[in-house]
Amino acid sequence: MWRMGKASAAAAIGAALLGACSAASTDVHPQNFMDLLRAHRFSDAAEQFYYEPSHTPAQLAKDKADIVGFMETLFREIGDIQRDAPLPAGAYTSWTVGISGADHPFSASNVGADEARVVVYEVQLSREGRDWLQWQYVHVAGQWKVLKFEFAIPKSKPGGEQRIVALAVKLFPPEAHLVP
Repeated sequence: MWRMGKASAAAAIGAALLGACSAASTDVHPQNFMDLLRAHRFSDAAEQFYYEPSHTPAQLAKDKADIVGFMETLFREIGDIQRDAPLPAGAYTSWTVGISGADHPFSASNVGADEARVVVYEVQLSREGRDWLQWQYVHVAGQWKVLKFEFAIPKSKPGGEQRIVALAVKLFPPEAHLVP
């Protein structure tokens, strides 16, 4: 399960320069995933992720539970989605914190995807105001799967970097990564 390591939280937080895709594809339906997030159906959302095929059933169950836990903690912190709108294709710079279903942040080419698309939604959140949710779909073995999911604060928002660092510490507390 990729997530922030025990090193500095800031080390895993980068300025993400992401291109968004439109929801026009007949194969990809990002609003369906957004609807699961809005309804706090995190177990259903976790089913949409790409997981390494080599994982045992126990590893798969843990990965899914980690994603559900990430989403529960994230939305407890940022609040409910009050409004959402897909952003048009383009480049967006942001501070991000996210999770994937893989052991490390795979790229689309690492998982054998024949296509990948990034989706960015502007969301109005009950506790944070206006920010972004973004995720990358990959087309693997005839299915579209979420490769990674991120909460993003635009770099233009005052205090965004500090807020992402604070969220990262709550989402990935250092003590959770200590090995005895």
